[in-house]
Amino acid sequence: MIIFSYIYKKNSINQIMIYVILAMFPGILIKSFYDNYSTLIQIILSIIAVTILEIIILKLKGKNIKDIFEDFSFIVTAILIGVSIPSFSSWWINVIGIFFSIIFAKEVFGGFGKNIFNPAMVGYAVLLISFPDFMSYVVIPYKYIAQYMHFSDTFKSILSNNSINYWKSFENSINQIDFITQPTPLDYLRSYKVENQSFFINFLREKNKYCFFNFLISRNINIAFFLGGLFLIYKKVISWRISFSFLVTFILVSELGWMFLGDRSISPYIHLFSGSTMLGAFFIATDPVTTCCTNAGKIIFGIIIGLLEWIIRTFGGYPDAMAFSILLANMLVPLLEYYTQPVIYGNKK
Repeated sequence: MIIFSYIYKKNSINQIMIYVILAMFPGILIKSFYDNYSTLIQIILSIIAVTILEIIILKLKGKNIKDIFEDFSFIVTAILIGVSIPSFSSWWINVIGIFFSIIFAKEVFGGFGKNIFNPAMVGYAVLLISFPDFMSYVVIPYKYIAQYMHFSDTFKSILSNNSINYWKSFENSINQIDFITQPTPLDYLRSYKVENQSFFINFLREKNKYCFFNFLISRNINIAFFLGGLFLIYKKVISWRISFSFLVTFILVSELGWMFLGDRSISPYIHLFSGSTMLGAFFIATDPVTTCCTNAGKIIFGIIIGLLEWIIRTFGGYPDAMAFSILLANMLVPLLEYYTQPVIYGNKK
C-alpha cells in the first residue's frame, strides 16, 4: 500500500501578524496625515509600553527575553490601541489601555491563544468607560492645525497630563480657531432630523463645517482600511465570512432604521464610513483567537456584531460601539461553535 503525504504550507503566526500590520499601514498613514502625525506617536508609545510590559511578564514567568519574538501579536494589539484612542490623548491614557489589554485580557487567561476576549477592545472599553471626557473629543481638523502648530506641539500635547487643557490654552493663544468637542457625525447628527439621504451631506456641510470635514477624513480612513482588509482576504489571512456578514447586516439594519425610525437613525452611508467600521470589520472582529472556527459560526458571529453595532450606535449612549459589539459577541463564541459544528464525514448527524 502506497501512502501519499500532502503538506499544506500555512503562514506562521509572525507572518500573519506582519500581513496585518502591512494591511493597516495605508489607513494609519492617512490618519496620521490629517492629525499631524499624532497617531504615529501614539502607536510608537503603545509599542514601547507593550514591549516593556511583555518583558516584565516574561521575567516574572522565568522565561528568556528572546521569547518575546515568538509572536508579534502584542505589536498588533499596540497598534490597534494607538489607532483607536483619540490621536491627541495624553500618554497615560495610552499606557492604561495597554496595561488592561495585556494583563487582564490576555495574561490572566494564560497568554496568547487562550484569551476569550479581544485584548485591544478590552483596553479600549476600559478607557471609554473610565475616561469618557478624554475618549470622546475630536481635535481641530488638519487644515486648521497645519497653519498654526508644529510637530513639537503635537508631541507636547500627548506628553501633557491633560491634553484637553493643553489644546484649550493653544486655542486661546492663537484666538482664531474653534476647539472641537465631540463633533463626530455619529454623535452630532443624532440631535437633528435629516429629511433624506441625498440631502444629508449638504445638511452636514451647512450645520457644522468642522463636523463635515471630520466626516470626509473618517471616510478616507475607512476606505484605506477597507482596501487593507481586502488584501488580507486575498492573502487568506482572515475569513471573508466575518467581515462581509458584518458589513451586509450593518448596511441592511441601517437602511431599515433610516427608512422607519426617522430622526432616531442616520444614513447607512454615514454609518459605513464613520468611526471604526472598517477597522473593526477587517482587523478586530476577525481575530482568529476570539472568533468562531466553524464557517457557519463565523457568519453568525459577523451578523451579531453588525446588529449590536447599529443598536448601540442608534439607541446607546456611545457614538461608536465597535468595542462593545465585539466583546459581547466574543461571549457567544463557545455557544455558536457548539451549535454550528459540521457533520463528521460518514455520519448523518
